[in-house]
Amino acid sequence: MLEELKAKAAMKQKSLNSLNEIIPGFWISGVTGASDREKLKSANISHVLTMGSNMPPPFPKHFQYLCCDILDEERVDLRPFVRDCMRYITDGRETGTGVLIHCEGGISRSGSIAVAFAMSELSLDRTGALKIVQRARSFVRPNSAFWEQLRLLEDEQSLQGIKASGEIEKTLP
Repeated sequence: MLEELKAKAAMKQKSLNSLNEIIPGFWISGVTGASDREKLKSANISHVLTMGSNMPPPFPKHFQYLCCDILDEERVDLRPFVRDCMRYITDGRETGTGVLIHCEGGISRSGSIAVAFAMSELSLDRTGALKIVQRARSFVRPNSAFWEQLRLLEDEQSLQGIKASGEIEKTLP
């Protein structure tokens, strides 16, 4: 029984360190995966989107970075970051290379932005978008506040004006 638990823990740790492709050219991981230059290169990633505080870019000479200083706490409003993150993901994918989004564990902060991007890119509601993200990384779980904020984005149709091309409709502020 103990050996089985150890094996499961090792598999979970391996999964936490992996890069997972959500849709072509859009990857998610935790900080360990984002700190593995060879993995990033082999996945053809050129852009890295960091969702966390105190996570300086480990390879600024080799990859482009957008760092969003955000905590995984219930009091944090994720919505002010969504538009810039979505533009960054879209712009990076348009170069023909990959974009990696990560936070500490690749679970809540980065998972929430990945869900928002899938909502827009694939015209899905938050539940459908979460399923797509979880097909790639099964343990993605936005915290309850981020999940509610995704509902608000869905209800307000704030994502409607952001197209796959990165263009913003004139009706958006």
